[in-house]
Amino acid sequence: MDNIYDEIRYGGRVNLTRALGSEFLIGSLSLTVEEIGILLNSGWHGWRYTSQTGGASTQGGRGGPAGQAPGPTALPIPPNVPPSILAEKGYSFVPRIGGSLAYDTRNSVQLPNKGQRTELSTEYAGGFLGGEKEFYKVELRTAWYFPGFAEGHVLEVVGRTGVADSLTSDDVPFYDRYYLGGMYTLRGFEYRDVSPREAGFDEPIGGDTFWFGSLEYSIPIIDRLRVAAFYDIGNVSSSSYRYDFKNYSDNFGFGIRLNLPIGPLRLDYGIPINHDKYNDGSGQFQFGVGWERPF
Repeated sequence: MDNIYDEIRYGGRVNLTRALGSEFLIGSLSLTVEEIGILLNSGWHGWRYTSQTGGASTQGGRGGPAGQAPGPTALPIPPNVPPSILAEKGYSFVPRIGGSLAYDTRNSVQLPNKGQRTELSTEYAGGFLGGEKEFYKVELRTAWYFPGFAEGHVLEVVGRTGVADSLTSDDVPFYDRYYLGGMYTLRGFEYRDVSPREAGFDEPIGGDTFWFGSLEYSIPIIDRLRVAAFYDIGNVSSSSYRYDFKNYSDNFGFGIRLNLPIGPLRLDYGIPINHDKYNDGSGQFQFGVGWERPF
């Protein structure tokens, strides 16, 4: 089936980053201005109405004079698009300001085997900035790196969580909610496929709270080749500040890391263990660029 919508973003971002009294402590401020468009593709729609002409009438009454067919009746056609997506149809101006504080002791950016990076970030959209949406997001991310059992072996431990919440009676736009699945989160699931749904629809619409954890152990084979084994786990909740640790999705898998002249590449194959009714146990191939997952 065709995609329900196209998402179009254009704008700009200004970012200021500097060390705060120590090379390990890094602060950042940002201003982002975006115009975001949600355009429904052909065949997808909200409520529609079609007219239907009734049969012939031989008696007078509500249908009109005797011997005349009644006029057309408007019949509703229900939407085939989730309300969260319909609510954002069209273009919206979404300016944001953000800030973050990170502590980074990694011994390498490309392939660290010691140290950690932990970052607390927040973002505010709308309000006095002149935007059409008003919400905020707070996220905590951490990644720790340890030497393995032999030379060149690396153990990576990752944890992430985030909350989004509206400052008005409107919901956080679905395109700024949280999703899991894909190369850099739950690798046994399709991109953004771990997510709440709305009743009667299969399309993911995102959630306002997420948590995610991952373990990965990688081993060098030759100079330009590493292999990895991993385990990922996480959950996305529809409500802000609602953490559900009983219902979760997780996977295990194996990967290859290639350091080619064109740049480092990674290929992973993840296999789901626990999943919701919208996903199955089929494995997924994931392809990405770079030795490490984006922080």
